[in-house]
Amino acid sequence: MILTVPTQENERESALFSQEWILTNGRGGYASTTVAGCNTRKYHGLLVAALPDAGKLVFLNRLEVTATVDGQVYELGTACYPGAIAPRGHALIKTVECDPVPSITHSCGPVEITQSFLMPRDQATTLVRFAVRGSQQVSFSMRPFTGYRSMHCLTKRNDTIDLSVQLSEGRATLSPYPGLPRMLIDAAIPLDFQEGAAWYYNNEYGWERDRGFDHHEDLPTPGTFSWRQTASDANVVRFTIENPKDTPAAAWALASPNHRVNGNPIELLAAKADDFIVTNGRNERSIIAGYHWFGEWGRDAMIALPGLTLARDLPELAREILETYALHEKDGLIPNYLAATSNDSHSYNSIDASLWFTRALQLYAQVVGPAQVPATLVRALSSIIKAYLDDLVPYAHLESGAIWAGSVDTQLTWMDANAYGRPVTPRHGFAIELNALWFNALCFRDELAQNGHPAADPRMGEVREQLQGRFVRTFWMESAGHFADVVNEHGQNGLLRPNQVFALALPYRAFPDELGERALRAVRDNLLTPFGLRTLAPKDPGFCARYSGDSDQRDSAYHQGTVWPWLIGAYVDAELALSRDPEHRAAELMDYLRPLWDEHVRQAGIGGISEIFDATAPQHPNGCITQAWSVSELLRVHKNLMQHLQP
Repeated sequence: MILTVPTQENERESALFSQEWILTNGRGGYASTTVAGCNTRKYHGLLVAALPDAGKLVFLNRLEVTATVDGQVYELGTACYPGAIAPRGHALIKTVECDPVPSITHSCGPVEITQSFLMPRDQATTLVRFAVRGSQQVSFSMRPFTGYRSMHCLTKRNDTIDLSVQLSEGRATLSPYPGLPRMLIDAAIPLDFQEGAAWYYNNEYGWERDRGFDHHEDLPTPGTFSWRQTASDANVVRFTIENPKDTPAAAWALASPNHRVNGNPIELLAAKADDFIVTNGRNERSIIAGYHWFGEWGRDAMIALPGLTLARDLPELAREILETYALHEKDGLIPNYLAATSNDSHSYNSIDASLWFTRALQLYAQVVGPAQVPATLVRALSSIIKAYLDDLVPYAHLESGAIWAGSVDTQLTWMDANAYGRPVTPRHGFAIELNALWFNALCFRDELAQNGHPAADPRMGEVREQLQGRFVRTFWMESAGHFADVVNEHGQNGLLRPNQVFALALPYRAFPDELGERALRAVRDNLLTPFGLRTLAPKDPGFCARYSGDSDQRDSAYHQGTVWPWLIGAYVDAELALSRDPEHRAAELMDYLRPLWDEHVRQAGIGGISEIFDATAPQHPNGCITQAWSVSELLRVHKNLMQHLQP
């Protein structure tokens, strides 16, 4: 995929500084920066590694590279400081390609220089390849800036760092702090090292500034590395905390992807879906919820699993991930957070993650067949249901078959923002998607029993009938023409929110289709946008059109109108399930959603789908640059729509 580089300077800066690329290693590590090569977040770095006992650390922050051609010096790096951009390498960028690895080409007088980046799977290693096009010889100078700090923190000048470099057998080794892994630097073309340890003060991260966080960092550098190169050469420079046995050139050849997507955005999305699949420090298969700062979150993992695995014809991978979370089920809950380090514990502060597990398992069963679902996963499903029936689930209990969850002080569903010390969207009581998922899970468990698995708990039948008998009475709002989002001691909450689409989309529904069609019409008319569903109708006084400001201001808007792309998955499911002409509706939705997968994959996180968008035009992307359930649901939706369009 080739990105357009604007020719006007102001447009160039806006585009190159807002577009970000990311590579991952399948172990939680990554390399990421802007297309301009300028770090605008504290989370940016060219080598970020996940350590079992320390979390994610930035080892290599950035590079400043200069190229000398016929005596003329060209600066390829870009950095921001208060009131200044220096150097300004982005001004030399000619082309940008991400297919799927990022390659940035600079125009340097008579030659063109391309830097390409690669992160081998299962290694804390970043490879940078330099290629020259033109007849002149180029002299390179490369200054690496280290980090050696948590990705959540910033470095300030200190006297404890050791910036010395040890040289041996063509390799340079840095060990800035005791107790942390050393970083090794080597290259296909041998590097000459020139001492010049220094601190560069007040590197500025614009995204952190705009988010109201500390945004200035002092960066240490040990000196510079240099080499000479012609068009007949390609130099691969390796930065690693591993113990490599091969050469940098061999490492590049081995790790280079064989498949090019040739501009196809859906193929690029499918290729980048692997960014979220990890093997964690406990050697478990899992899912990272998003980049850069999200972890292994149970709810997100279960929602993202079908699109990341089943939609890509990877049922065995789906099974492995389901078994990871089933292993950690406790009292009817699966972890909302898997422990990030060996010093942490799993967190069980989500009421819906286990119910999303039941839905992911159901979709898995649809692919492999109900009879082929492993007994371990059926037992996990049965355990979840039994915990509810036995009143063992924390924060929840059953009332006449329906789940009542939480209190005024908790936020246990996916709308979990907290601002100014209180929940922004309190949803304690009977939340509609929890009860829709609960009813669907009870029916699914019966389906498994009918396909060779052990009989279900005999109490399930009565509970299911109770819930089906009260669902419409509890949630339907005749005058509004849609379902209540939540029902509690204050009665029905009449706010029009998207959570009812989950009830409409599930295969087992506790209400007649006629009510589903009316509710879907309300969602379509008030919440639907080309980038996902709004979280609140614009007519509501609490509606927020923009997601901006400090942490409290952003969290106040998070579920008060802000658009979430992942919601489009359930919405499309509902449209196709309830439509009288699903083929025609599929064609309409394919055209309507085209901006999301044809245009947005070139913006923000290249090859990904952002976490959120503003609620009204222009719908700027925001939040994390690529989120697992956003990418997953777009892949699943696209496959679903194509199946309806192709006989």
